[in-house]
Amino acid sequence: MRSVLLHRVVRGAITVSVLALLARSVFAAEIRINPNRLPNQDWDMFINITGTITKDDPARFIAVVAAAKLVPRGTTIMLQSDGGDVYAAIEIGRYVRALRLATMASNSCVSACVFILAGGVHRFTDPNRAIIGIHRPFSTDTNATNLAGADARYKRLDSLVRSYFKEMNISGTLADVMLRTPPQDVVFLTWDQGEQYGLIGWDPAEADLLASDKARQYGISKQEYFRRFKRTEKECGGVDMNCYEAIMHGTR
Repeated sequence: MRSVLLHRVVRGAITVSVLALLARSVFAAEIRINPNRLPNQDWDMFINITGTITKDDPARFIAVVAAAKLVPRGTTIMLQSDGGDVYAAIEIGRYVRALRLATMASNSCVSACVFILAGGVHRFTDPNRAIIGIHRPFSTDTNATNLAGADARYKRLDSLVRSYFKEMNISGTLADVMLRTPPQDVVFLTWDQGEQYGLIGWDPAEADLLASDKARQYGISKQEYFRRFKRTEKECGGVDMNCYEAIMHGTR
């Protein structure tokens, strides 16, 4: 019942200078299967992505996924990264979405890391800490020597960011904030901002698909499913599965 956990709100905004965060490691991210399970959820599997994202990481990520016996809708990508290669992060994010995996910012997830987070069909983080950080993507080369060249490069990144977020069913407002934040700064999103932009919570398409599955499972309409599910949120506290099942089966 992960969705029930996504309702706590933290207000306020934090903007800080993060020159230290922008320093890039020469090493690729660590990508590995974490065999740990959540309590009472032996179906969960975690794949950790830790460190700086490089251009070689999409192929490494695909290799790790191929080696893992993934449980459909039961695998979470745990993210802890200061960012890295934007194009590599977007490639990984698209692969994550194609597999219908969840993503979690388990610690600081900044810059390009956010594009992987956005790829999850269920995105979540610690509601008590602002650890998702965004700023304008930038090219690391110094080849542009005139305004026309720099402008063309910026417009390509602008188009990529906006089209990717639209692809992931994330609000264009997130792109607006990201693209207006200079690379030397980072805006850390609060919980309510993350929910508002669609960066925390269920992807709307995945949520609709799951609602259809559940409605068929309980033999009810989707309208009735939503009504009963709302009751479970109010009456079951997000942890009482007996209460949840009773309401969903119509016996309570």
